[in-house]
Amino acid sequence: WYWLGERTFSLSTPSIAKIQLLNTGQTLRAYSTFSHPNALAGFLLLALPVLWYLKGRVEKTSLWKTRWCRALFTSALVIAALTIPITFSRSAIVLEIFLLGSVLSTRLRTSISRLLLLACMGLVVLVVLSIGNPTSLSDRVLLLAKAQDLVKHYPLQGIGLAGFVAYQEFPLNSHTTGLNFQPVHNIFILLAAELGLPTTLLITILLI
Repeated sequence: WYWLGERTFSLSTPSIAKIQLLNTGQTLRAYSTFSHPNALAGFLLLALPVLWYLKGRVEKTSLWKTRWCRALFTSALVIAALTIPITFSRSAIVLEIFLLGSVLSTRLRTSISRLLLLACMGLVVLVVLSIGNPTSLSDRVLLLAKAQDLVKHYPLQGIGLAGFVAYQEFPLNSHTTGLNFQPVHNIFILLAAELGLPTTLLITILLI
């Protein structure tokens, strides 16, 4: 897939996204042609309801009677649904579970079957949330604290675009697994740290 834009990387690539699965060692998260597995998961998560909507519209036309059209929509939905879990983006996986659960619940006729479905969904969500980096939450809290410190010292001009990682002079803590130096996981806080509060406010107004 190199010619389609996918980069060449491995588990030894610096700052590559990977995950520890039980005792099987570290596993590389799915990137495809995106900059990060979370971006791929977000794209596919948005694509699922769009594909489902388009499928419903096409079913009402004569195109749905053709074999290639049914195969195209079915394969696209299946590939998107199966790719999200291998990105190991927990928020995307949980949202996918609720999306699939909402679709299945419309086809269940009894309240008992719906309760069983809800219980299964809750169990799967608990399993998904238990997988991954155990220090993920604490790492993100430390990144937020670092961003807050940068905004406090550079409130007007920020530290410069793409400068957040460069200003981290030490690892977040001694227990981080893999990505010690990374941007804060909030686009508006990252903008405030790198471009300053006035520019962040202007961008927010333009987006609204």
